[in-house]
Amino acid sequence: MSESLKNLSELSDAKLAELVKSGNDSAFDVLTLRYLRNIGFLAKKYSADGYERNDFVQEGLLGLLYACRTFDSNNKASFKSYVDIVAKRRFISIVRKAQRQKAVPSSSLVSLDADNDELEGE
Repeated sequence: MSESLKNLSELSDAKLAELVKSGNDSAFDVLTLRYLRNIGFLAKKYSADGYERNDFVQEGLLGLLYACRTFDSNNKASFKSYVDIVAKRRFISIVRKAQRQKAVPSSSLVSLDADNDELEGE
């Protein structure tokens, strides 16, 4: 681990989030290492058709980045609680989107075979 990462790893999550907000990519790397296991654990609880667990982990990491950029240390919530909420909301959003796509009524579906016959004649 480089010296700068070692120094950053001693900082609190809230301070690292402030550094990420100001553009410090190394601070985000440290937070990613801290939160990857937690995000993976949360992701394991969710599933949706067409999505793998890794897709949820990626969304959780995007949620971590969003949390870094929007976290307000003046609020009473801890950074960890905020990350958990942001990640869970992203996961729920994926599940809802997948359920909406499944709920397309069969009457609105069009057979591709019928169109294929018309195309062959042209």
